Amino acid sequence: MEADEVNPRQTRFEAGAPERSRSSWSRGFRRGIVALGIVVLAASFRPGPASAAGEIDVSRIRVNDETVYDAKSGSSAFIASFGGQARYALQQLAAFLGVIFDWDPATKEARFIKPEVSLLALSYAGKNDQGALSLYGPFSLVKAGERLERFFVYAEVNNLPEANMDFRLVASAAGRTAAGEFAVVPGTVRLPERGGWIVFEVKNARFGDPGSYRLQLQVKGKATGDRYVTVGEKTIVATR
Repeated sequence: MEADEVNPRQTRFEAGAPERSRSSWSRGFRRGIVALGIVVLAASFRPGPASAAGEIDVSRIRVNDETVYDAKSGSSAFIASFGGQARYALQQLAAFLGVIFDWDPATKEARFIKPEVSLLALSYAGKNDQGALSLYGPFSLVKAGERLERFFVYAEVNNLPEANMDFRLVASAAGRTAAGEFAVVPGTVRLPERGGWIVFEVKNARFGDPGSYRLQLQVKGKATGDRYVTVGEKTIVATR
């Protein structure tokens, strides 16, 4: 196994370090990209009377905790109502950007939530003698044809819209896979708070074909309409 030019036996760090090293600039850039996508999409629809069939009156649009549109401000950057098709398009945009789209019909507020996610593929993850979680051997490259009896995926998530959300890890292979390959344990994990970390174990991973193998972190809760939404992805590349 190639470990991003590091030795898995020598590489060790405590859980939580990846998230703290992320720059505030990158978080702001991602929020800006999300806001820009919303502006472009919303501007493509013509305003109309809120009473028209299939339209939804919107009072506020938020990206995480930042209000990007408020009907009371009279801003022309967004329309004041949009049709059911536009709402579906916004849901699709949210899925593409890896954000959660939450619509509150009572307050007429559309909210886009971008959880902060760190994903690492590791040769091993476990507790040390002091009981703290330690992570060993981060990697993103393997040799095509290589088979790993197991590896681990560490996921750290923050800025969730609510507590008690369910998470799962979905593995997608570059080629055909046999039954029992890329089995993920546990199947589902519930975080009791609006943030935390999870360790998944991936068993019987056979990287038979060259290409990209994706590990997608998906979340489900009331804010997602009780359907799974992808909020993070880690890619492992198998090379010849």
